[in-house]
Amino acid sequence: MAVVRSVRVVPGPAVEILSSRPLVPVISELENPPRLVIDLPNADVPADLPSVDLSRLDPAAKGRANGLPSQEIRRVRVSKYQSAPPMTRVVLDPVSYTHLTLPTILRV
Repeated sequence: MAVVRSVRVVPGPAVEILSSRPLVPVISELENPPRLVIDLPNADVPADLPSVDLSRLDPAAKGRANGLPSQEIRRVRVSKYQSAPPMTRVVLDPVSYTHLTLPTILRV
């Protein structure tokens, strides 16, 4: 089983997921509100791995046109989705849903 070590937004836009072993993500879209879901089968996540609300970061550290580290991603949430079989879920909340595209958003 893999252990998710970090999830972060990087320029691109992209989400970088680091783990102890290779992962095969299952990506889907949810609506109301719109969001992108990345399920990581056979992966566990430490309880202290933080979710990040990018809209609440220090303005001096932001440096993008809209004041966020990513112009496309507002928030990243990480949690254990199920225990058996183990699955970690990463949820991306877009700033504007029209800017979020599946092929360019993920680096695993």
